[in-house]
Parts: sequence; structure tokens; C-alpha cells
Amino acid sequence: MKKLIKKILKEEVNQKIIQQIDSVGLFNFMKLSNMKFKQIVLLAGEDWLTNKIMCDFIKETIKNTNYFSVYDINYPPIFYNETEDEYREISYFGETRVMLDVFDKDNDTIVGEFGVSYEALNDRILLKVFLLVMDAFEKGLLDNI
Repeated sequence: MKKLIKKILKEEVNQKIIQQIDSVGLFNFMKLSNMKFKQIVLLAGEDWLTNKIMCDFIKETIKNTNYFSVYDINYPPIFYNETEDEYREISYFGETRVMLDVFDKDNDTIVGEFGVSYEALNDRILLKVFLLVMDAFEKGLLDNI
């Protein structure tokens, strides 16, 4: 009986957390609850973490802090893709999109840059961007940029 009650209570907590995140967004939920991302995942699982929630969190975080680059927080760039002549990596995070630096493979020099909206990133890269922004946010690295 105790196990059943515990299970029901956990499911209720799980649902309440998910409802609050849906209502106020992950950024505001974390600010209001003072919970870390890992704590939320432990209590509510991972099924609620959609691309929309990740994009909204990134945008809200940058809106409330400032745009930044990986160089501002001493993180390595995120590999995006490569062609025969170039490779591209994400270095800058703005309120609506990431900026990619384009490098010439032969001489390792920047030959250009372009932006990609968060919504246009593939699932794997969006998750990497989300986790980088989440880590920087939780460590307070974006507070003084």
C-alpha cells in the first residue's frame, strides 16, 4: 500500500511540474522554483522536454541575460557540419538564432558566417545548444556578460 501511495504522489508531483513548465516556461519555472535542470528531470522525467521547450528556454535565457559567444564563457564551439572545403561551428547565441562561423579547411581561417534559427537546428544539435546554454545559465556564467 505504501508503494502505491508513493507512486501516486510521485505521478502527481510529475504532472504539477509539467503543468507549471507548460504554463510559465522552463526558464521562469527554474527561477521561481530555484530547481536545477537535473532535479526537474529526476522528478518529472524527460518526456516533457520538447524542441519547443528547449527553443523557448534558450530564447528566454538570452533575452534575460544577453547574447553571448562560447568564447565569453570559455566553452568550445559546437560542430555544425562540413563540406569538402569548409567546416562550420556554432560560436554565438542570439535571442532568435545561433551564428555559425565558416572555416576554410585548407588554411583554417574564417571565410564567413551565417545565422540559423533555433527551430531550424536538427534535434541533435538543438540538444547540444540547449545543454550548453543550460549549463552556462546554471553556473551563472551569463550573469556578467
